Amino acid sequence: MGLPGVRIDNDRVVDAIIKARGNLTYAAKLAGCTRQAICKKAKRVQKIADAIEEAREITLDNAESALHQAALKGEGWAVMFTLRTIGRNRGYVEKTETEVSGGITIRIDKEDAAL
Repeated sequence: MGLPGVRIDNDRVVDAIIKARGNLTYAAKLAGCTRQAICKKAKRVQKIADAIEEAREITLDNAESALHQAALKGEGWAVMFTLRTIGRNRGYVEKTETEVSGGITIRIDKEDAAL
């Protein structure tokens, strides 16, 4: 995929990331380099890191929209997932209670105790 020593243009990488919607393997194929090369460039070139972040944010926005649509249709899994995540602050939290029986032994060494 890209020849050793051949420099890949940063704008070409950004365009590839946008076209690939943040899928770095596909973006690398479009840019003519490796996925690892894009990851290395993202550490050095802010606009490449920004393009990756923006593409992933768009993907998350799309996923949230799909979840919202499923919840509006009354799909149980979507309603439950929405309540367990976004609805946590309204008390829709699953809690696990554990009851323990038996005794507890506490040992305090004189050397460790603060006097």
